[in-house]
Amino acid sequence: MHMTTHFILTGLAGYLLGSIPWSVWIGRAWYGLDIRQHGSGNAGATNTFRILGKKAGILVLILDTLKGFVPAFLPPFIFTDAENSAMSALKICGGASAVLGHVYSVFLKFRGGKGVATSLGMMLAIAPLATLLSAGVFLGVWLATSYISLGSMSAAAVFPFWHYLFYPHASSWQWASVLTLSVLIFWTHRSNIRKLIRGQESKIYPFKSRKALRKI
Repeated sequence: MHMTTHFILTGLAGYLLGSIPWSVWIGRAWYGLDIRQHGSGNAGATNTFRILGKKAGILVLILDTLKGFVPAFLPPFIFTDAENSAMSALKICGGASAVLGHVYSVFLKFRGGKGVATSLGMMLAIAPLATLLSAGVFLGVWLATSYISLGSMSAAAVFPFWHYLFYPHASSWQWASVLTLSVLIFWTHRSNIRKLIRGQESKIYPFKSRKALRKI
């Protein structure tokens, strides 16, 4: 199979997988509401935690993370004829397409979430050590401030540093994806940045129970 076909199939599969709006579908099926009409209006894990509670939030977080992990992890097992130099680009193609699908979902009229969990999944498959350390920064900032958005942006800010420390000889494709994803996280959080500056950003307390609006 020609490499161009590999990239087209990987990109399409990643985008469609990333487009699956788990928060919206779970909210409708289990709670009888559209999560986009509540809280921040965002179709992602953070707003799911805020509106539907921890159980739904954790489930959406796992599923959104898998959306990025699977298309970045599977290409070596599917395209066994690809050369090593192309395999890195194929993995990045699959993961990046999933992130784009999450942010611009074909099922939600090209709107979606902010891409944090899906980016996490993609980078777990490509640069696991840097990703796990960045996840630790996220947890530390969230626990200290109760702002998930601030934790997400802090993780995005330090991720290129961890990546350079552990993967100094990574391909240009990989470096481009690292820097692009870090910038994308800040771009999708621009409304949160304004709220943080104004003191209007809502907090999500990690150890405080929150009941869902409705459950059926």
